[in-house]
Amino acid sequence: VQAYVGIVTEPKKARVVTQRLARLPELRQLCSVSGEFDYIALLHADTTARLDVLLDEIGEIDGVIKTTSSVVLALRVDRSG
Repeated sequence: VQAYVGIVTEPKKARVVTQRLARLPELRQLCSVSGEFDYIALLHADTTARLDVLLDEIGEIDGVIKTTSSVVLALRVDRSG
């Protein structure tokens, strides 16, 4: 199961949030972005139940204000190699 997670953080806690996220083995990518979110994370979980736990863990990190998740239903184009 793959999901993209938009993450909004408190500006002064962004470094701590990224350090905590980096410890998640299911985290495949973490990008700082412009726009509505501060970061977008790509997660790969074995099950939807594990994804649910991961999303709860991310939401409980001190400095995370909000998360918005989008579960990947189908991969239409992949040029990542």
